[in-house]
Amino acid sequence: METTNKKSGYTPLFWTLGAAAVVGLVGSAYYVFNLFQAEEEIPEQQLENIVKVQEKMDNNMKTGKQELDIETAVQIMAITNKLSEETLKKHNPDLEKRRREAINQGERYDELCMEYIEAKEREYQKAMQIVFANFPGVTMEDIQRVMQNSDPQEVERLNSQFDPAEFEAEKPSREATKKAYIYYGQAFTNNMKEMVSIIRQTGQSGQGDPQQEQFFFIKMLITKMKIDDIIFIEHKLTESQMKSLLMTYNLMEDPEIVNVNRQLMTLQQMFGLPMEN
Repeated sequence: METTNKKSGYTPLFWTLGAAAVVGLVGSAYYVFNLFQAEEEIPEQQLENIVKVQEKMDNNMKTGKQELDIETAVQIMAITNKLSEETLKKHNPDLEKRRREAINQGERYDELCMEYIEAKEREYQKAMQIVFANFPGVTMEDIQRVMQNSDPQEVERLNSQFDPAEFEAEKPSREATKKAYIYYGQAFTNNMKEMVSIIRQTGQSGQGDPQQEQFFFIKMLITKMKIDDIIFIEHKLTESQMKSLLMTYNLMEDPEIVNVNRQLMTLQQMFGLPMEN
């Protein structure tokens, strides 16, 4: 049975998805602890991917390799992410479009952001149960441990390999990608610094107060989602497309990009994962 956060009424996965979204540009994975019965069927492509991973794990076992490696862990997560994205679009085909169209509508935009986060939670829970049922003995804790002990850039490279971003139109240039990413990182960093400043000035950190903690966390999620939408509207790029192009154009070692990622990592350490198991 699905459990909820006793303080706020949201499930731990809600907080995990949110925290991962906040720092998603620097290779965070979705760490999930609560699953419920799923009714979705696995699309043929994802089923083929699952079979490939199963065969690889069987071969590893035959050669005496018992430990879960980073490549296999990322493959399993890529399959899960893709399945959840597909079912989210299937059940909520116009949700992102409606959200972006409401970007200047204040409370209405906030409501659509929350609708999106909650829908994503539901679909990710279903995808997790479907996918992990095919890998007995592998747990999310195993995936989490392997990813935490791996180089973030290697995780990002493998994720781009196993879950490549799709482009309906021509790919933006190297310079256009760099410009969009720098704007993305700076906009989010500046918004978070402003929030920290307000918290310090008012003394309302929210620590120990469930309602305040929830308020500030949701504000972070909506801020990040709004920047996502601005990037899409102005540059026609999604987050996954930007990450893919950073790898394609070998921008991860660019000094300006390194600086942006360093700032985002600082935010990750500052805010952490506000959730309970």
